[in-house]
Amino acid sequence: MTDTPGGVSRESASEELCVELAEGLRLDVKKHLIDRGMSVLGMRGSGKSYTCGVLAEELARIGQPFVIIDLMGEYYTLRERFPVLIASLGEQEYADIRGLRPEHARELAHKIVELGLSVVLDLARATMAEKLAFLADFLEAFYGAEEEHRRPCVLIVDEAHRIAPERGLPKLDVIAEAQKKAAYWFYEVAATGRHHGIGFVVAVRRPAEISKAILTQAEVKIIHKLVDPTDLKRLFEEGLPRELADFVRALEPGEAIVLGLGEPRTVKIKQRLCSHGGGTPLVKPAETPDLLEAIRALARALGLEAGVSEVGLPEEAPPPAPERAPEPIPAPVQAPEERPSEVLAEVPAVELDVREFDYPAEVVADYHARLLIYRAMDELMPTPAHRYQALSFLLPSEEALSKLALGLAREGWGPRSARAGGRGVTMAIHEARGLRVGMVASKAEGRVVLTLVVSAPELRALERALKELEELVISMAPGAECMRR
Repeated sequence: MTDTPGGVSRESASEELCVELAEGLRLDVKKHLIDRGMSVLGMRGSGKSYTCGVLAEELARIGQPFVIIDLMGEYYTLRERFPVLIASLGEQEYADIRGLRPEHARELAHKIVELGLSVVLDLARATMAEKLAFLADFLEAFYGAEEEHRRPCVLIVDEAHRIAPERGLPKLDVIAEAQKKAAYWFYEVAATGRHHGIGFVVAVRRPAEISKAILTQAEVKIIHKLVDPTDLKRLFEEGLPRELADFVRALEPGEAIVLGLGEPRTVKIKQRLCSHGGGTPLVKPAETPDLLEAIRALARALGLEAGVSEVGLPEEAPPPAPERAPEPIPAPVQAPEERPSEVLAEVPAVELDVREFDYPAEVVADYHARLLIYRAMDELMPTPAHRYQALSFLLPSEEALSKLALGLAREGWGPRSARAGGRGVTMAIHEARGLRVGMVASKAEGRVVLTLVVSAPELRALERALKELEELVISMAPGAECMRR
């Protein structure tokens, strides 16, 4: 399984994208998180939020975008290892986008989906009235944006019972009205969001406290320690065998029973890669070029100031020249042995915007993949059936890039220059086989990082194309190393 975003269709997450929460507990993003939904249940100190942290790390590792609704300010430590954007209501010193107000919710939701970001919405500094007012508009806009763009995204809501309680104490009118709207859109996401690619994960400390209508939408259940008879009764209704009640009461922190995957099973959630909770300040947050670009874009769109971490933001690149109308893709040329004197004349000049970054090559490769997937989606994915995967290489020099364009043309591809997110990239189509490929290159650690995102109408064709392109790059660039597939 690749570490870069890959292997998904345009309208749904791939069956190959899986997360591993414990030994023997692998969940398919589409089958389990999107199509069926998941709940994480457990009393305070049982490991409920820790499990959500492991899930978020796994989603970040495979490049699957997610949004965490963080009412308590516990998930910003994901930035210790992963390029996850932190946005906060109020002034959180560690946030990338701070000072959000309810009126920013709609624009923020649309930008998150449009840019394909993974985001922690840190609401810890806001009042309950502000949290609910923000979420009421955010969830509505998020649902609408996913309905429009259909880009798979997993929504994780911790302390979900505070948004959609089964029953609650009397509230001020302003809070009651906002909660009613937030709970409505929360239910819509849970009940029908899967049709638009929304994964759904809720975490609550007591099953009896959350709306029954919402909890029943989560078919996969990870149950940590619970002791209250009311909570156990609710779980019996949700499928927990009564003979396991004493076992649930005796679970140690991190241990859980899993329902919804066949027979009930017990697991021990694996260790997190990042610190857990809000006790440890970030020393040097994980940042990537595309994350920093997204921080700027969001700050501009919302009229807010971008938070600047210790690493700092690189200088803004000059605005790109106005884009020309795309040139028609040339017809595939014949093999060189048939028309050796005409091959070079029929290959259009293609230029890659090779920039240099002071980041590890692995980070730059991830940036390339996201750039192509989220900024050239329409061209790379002409039909909902298309599937894609990223492939990255380390090249000894830029010279191989022009040779690669020639090699593509000789193999029946039609390469041309294009733009994605302000970067010059190469796009190529193999009309006869229904294949498409996007390429972007940058310098990092003294070498050239080349990333290809390949798409095909079915999985077998994709695997064949990946193998052929890997062989082509190696043959055109002696000394090239394949980083990942």
